[in-house]
Amino acid sequence: MISKVIIPNKEWPHPDQLVSTVDLQKLTDLSQRFWEARRISGDTPPYIRISGRAIRYRWKDVVEWLDNRKRLNTSDKGVSNNA
Repeated sequence: MISKVIIPNKEWPHPDQLVSTVDLQKLTDLSQRFWEARRISGDTPPYIRISGRAIRYRWKDVVEWLDNRKRLNTSDKGVSNNA
C-alpha cells in the first residue's frame, strides 16, 4: 500500500472504489493530464470506460500499479509487465 508518509493527509478510498482522473489527481498529486497521457500510451492501471469520456479506475489497481513502479535507485529498471 502507498505510504501516507509519501502522500500525507489524503482520504484513502475503499480498495474497490472507482475513482476518476480528477480523483487520481487529488489522491496522487499527479495531474489529470499525466493520467490521460499514460492511458493513451498504454502505461496505466487497468481502467473502466463507463461511457465515451467517463473513465474510472479501481483504487486497488492504481495502488498496485504504483507499487510496481518502486525503485531502489536510478539504475533499478524494475520488472516490466510489458515484456
